[in-house]
Amino acid sequence: MLGTEDSLLMVGPLPPPPTGLAIAFATCLEGFRKRKLTVEVVDTNDRHNGRRTIGKFEWRRALQMTWILSAFLWKLLRTRRVYLLLAISRVGFARDLVIIWLSFFLRRHLILHIHSGGYGLFYERQHFWLQILIRATLARARSIIILSDLLCEQMSFLPRSSGLLKVVPNGLPCRLEAERPVAKRLDLAKPIRLLYLSNMIRSKGYLDVLEACRQLTFEKKIPVRCDFYGDFLELFTGSRTSSQEARQAFLQRIQQFRLTGIAAYHGRVTGAAKVRVLQKAHVLILPTRYEWEGQPVCIIEALAFGTPVIATPFRAIPDEVVDGYNGFLVDKQRPSAIADAVERLWIEPAKYQNMSLNARRHFERNFTTQLHLDRLQAIIWDSARTTKNYED
Repeated sequence: MLGTEDSLLMVGPLPPPPTGLAIAFATCLEGFRKRKLTVEVVDTNDRHNGRRTIGKFEWRRALQMTWILSAFLWKLLRTRRVYLLLAISRVGFARDLVIIWLSFFLRRHLILHIHSGGYGLFYERQHFWLQILIRATLARARSIIILSDLLCEQMSFLPRSSGLLKVVPNGLPCRLEAERPVAKRLDLAKPIRLLYLSNMIRSKGYLDVLEACRQLTFEKKIPVRCDFYGDFLELFTGSRTSSQEARQAFLQRIQQFRLTGIAAYHGRVTGAAKVRVLQKAHVLILPTRYEWEGQPVCIIEALAFGTPVIATPFRAIPDEVVDGYNGFLVDKQRPSAIADAVERLWIEPAKYQNMSLNARRHFERNFTTQLHLDRLQAIIWDSARTTKNYED
């Protein structure tokens, strides 16, 4: 039996594990259901033994795709609209291809969403014939949602006049909504609390944060406490370093830098514990050049709690961090730039407090859960609401 005109089938990963993509997908699902919208879901996450290797082909995953597609087809017959988070691997594209063309032939209203900032890289690395297939497949959609105008170049292989691209910034995860915080202040009698809150991937810059911590402690003589939260992941990049080996090497480097008791790795954090971490932190640091980076949710989380951010001007991060207003944008190649930015905040407590206020203001104007859901709902259900323009 066919579903109603308003029914929606959402296809994407749900936590655990709590990756940025899975958290964003769960936020949409929970938000739409709270709005009493009719939503079905197909979970595409891979939880095999808790082990995740990003970018590597595995037969087990290919078999899992078969199960996902079977579940999708069964639910597709009962829904009118399809919302799909696009993958950035060949196996993932094979899955997306089947979902997109089935939706097209059955005349479903199809919305695609790209949470990564690197879809253009994925496209460029494919053979010519596969590039043709990618273009033809994505063109079947009613709309393709991207995170920022800054990411339009990643989709330059699509016709500019097609009108497919719609901009919807990320929003705060539903379960982290909090009352408006009081502006944070620095107590110069206590260490400034630095926070790294993302997957422990080398190109995200966690080693640069540690080096900046060493410089602040021993060269600038500024008391700091630096906490690292996130999972060590295995990336299929030709490296033979396992996640466990990377974790052990990081812990050893903390000892080598004589930062025991100053810097600490805590693993993954979620729920109420994550709220406490965000409340206590003075500065979030994310000097990322991760090639699949889009618009990091951890930065939005920090802004929501009035926490200034030090990050790189990479992908859609300049939408989140306005240099000198709610944080600083720094050069990824220079850990000293991170240390200098922290020092500026330390020696100007009034500037820090103002940045804390600005962080929350910027969040409320651009990245609340409700704004995010309003923009998505407007596209998926063809509302007349604006989805493109949002405040700087």
